[in-house]
Amino acid sequence: MTKRRLVVRRYRARLTDDQLALLDDAIASQNGLFNHALTRLQRMYGPKSKRRFPWTAKAIRSLRSKLIASYLEEVGAPVSTATGKPRWNAKLLGMSSHQAQALLSKLLTNFGLYWESMDRMRSSMSPDQKAAYKKRYGRSYYTKGRIRRRDESSKPMTVITPGNGGNAIVVSQHHIKVPHFGVIRVHEWINHHKCNRIQQVGLKLLRGAADNKPAIVEIQLVIEVPIERKRPVSTQVGLDWGMYENTIYTESSGNKHQIPDKIVKAVDKLELEARKAQSEAQGASPSRRAQLLARRRHRLAKRANIIDQYYITLSNQLCATHDLIAIEGISPRGMRRRGRGSAQSRGFNRRLALVKPGRLSEIMTWAAQRAGTTLLKVDPYHTSQVEFGQHPSTAKKRGLSEREWTSPFTGEVIDRDVNAAKNILAWGLDPSNHAKHITLGIDPTLLVVKV
Repeated sequence: MTKRRLVVRRYRARLTDDQLALLDDAIASQNGLFNHALTRLQRMYGPKSKRRFPWTAKAIRSLRSKLIASYLEEVGAPVSTATGKPRWNAKLLGMSSHQAQALLSKLLTNFGLYWESMDRMRSSMSPDQKAAYKKRYGRSYYTKGRIRRRDESSKPMTVITPGNGGNAIVVSQHHIKVPHFGVIRVHEWINHHKCNRIQQVGLKLLRGAADNKPAIVEIQLVIEVPIERKRPVSTQVGLDWGMYENTIYTESSGNKHQIPDKIVKAVDKLELEARKAQSEAQGASPSRRAQLLARRRHRLAKRANIIDQYYITLSNQLCATHDLIAIEGISPRGMRRRGRGSAQSRGFNRRLALVKPGRLSEIMTWAAQRAGTTLLKVDPYHTSQVEFGQHPSTAKKRGLSEREWTSPFTGEVIDRDVNAAKNILAWGLDPSNHAKHITLGIDPTLLVVKV
């Protein structure tokens, strides 16, 4: 069975006047449904209500159905003769039922998160603190971060329509048939999507028509793309994350990969500029402070993008040349807590912020799913303490400063990182040999996660 993944492709579209009118009606209908559902949710689960917001999938589906039914009654939708209840009419309401369900699902998720944040604030604040908050900010605490109603001045939403389930089909190189809108012309070439399954189609109005200028509409295609390996390979590798001397990882073959010096210099420069902007923001005027903090955010975002782009290239190369990759299932939060407060910990965290093994693990997971490579995440317990090929009972505690040692069994010099990478690969292939299973009796199926 061929594996598939979902991708989103965005193109520029040219709509006719009739299609633009349908799009405007759909946006207006979405705003009406959004406001109706938001009013009902605030009444049922608002901060002044004591009812808890339901989070189960069944309760969410039931709530969504109730919101749709109440909206149909409000707009006066025609009643079905079979059920005696209002039924959905896409032409009358200006949007499809698929579009309404997608809108309500997103709204329910956002409202649930908002309700949780307000519940935490409500439970942590005393009556005096609530009164002080209201006196200081001129509004009640529960309005902080509230979901606002939508009007004509609000940013247009994306109109969602079903894909092939609604008979959406690529007609030609520059034309696609969309439910409710008909055939839409696309500026770019889209004929290569003819054989792919389209999950859904989205239309977003970026700019309306004005001053003899055509409207700018973006069409979004959510497509299922098959995952196929470009060429067969039969290699396996284990990776041990490292931060010593800017080492990203060490392979079980003995190769060590370090961050290039040019990337380290670029990242350090951006981090220095971010720190300078933050220090200058202290004591500055409000407008100047906003500028400096915006500069800090920009530098940090650029720093993260540089590392991400390098890790994407690195992960794609690994997944293209290996059938199976075993990596260390790490917890970045737990790594940051190691030796908290000490000078060694501060240096460790600086290297951790540069190398970002947790981020590399995420990117490698995505790359493996796209390339069809088997990725194993192995519990890091005693990967560096047990000598490869020896019984876990012979494990010896070794500090991070002990990079090499002489084996008491073979007399050979053992590299700490290479030894850990070999154990990660071996234990990933056979979890029953994992040190945690043998010494602590942990279920071996819990020690290796297959992605």
